Amino acid sequence: MRKKIRTTVASANITDAWAKVFEDSKVEDIEDLRRQGWRHVYEIAESCNRDRQYMQRKLESEVTAGRFERKSAKVVRKTQVRELLFFRPKGQ
Repeated sequence: MRKKIRTTVASANITDAWAKVFEDSKVEDIEDLRRQGWRHVYEIAESCNRDRQYMQRKLESEVTAGRFERKSAKVVRKTQVRELLFFRPKGQ
């Protein structure tokens, strides 16, 4: 008689694993983020006539001070999916 070598994986674990894969590959709509008050670093830098790196450092210090929120989201930029940093003032 053969011995059982492998154990079966619980279906809840597989379902959770697939849910995590789908959540990690989710692409958000940039217009929905704008309606919620989020702006990406490129947009903020352009409107302030500043360099992107300068604005990112400035916004990171504002997040540390507790005046801004930061969110990383995958969005479609031109033809590619990119992960961008989005910021918004606290209180929204």
